[in-house]
Amino acid sequence: SGSIIPRNDFEAVVLALKLAMTAPNDEASRKCVAIAKEAARRIHPEDVSLAQKIAAQNPEDLTVLSE
Repeated sequence: SGSIIPRNDFEAVVLALKLAMTAPNDEASRKCVAIAKEAARRIHPEDVSLAQKIAAQNPEDLTVLSE
């Protein structure tokens, strides 16, 4: 179907970070970072760190949003 829909705030952070890393330009990347920051405020700081690790491991694969 092509649409990736995060199931919770954790997955939203991972997805937004992956999109920020692979964005076609700085403006798009900044928008994704803003979304990631907003969702990150709703999860535990340790989970934010884990989300960052997951996003960095394979930013191009948008289907992997959790461990």
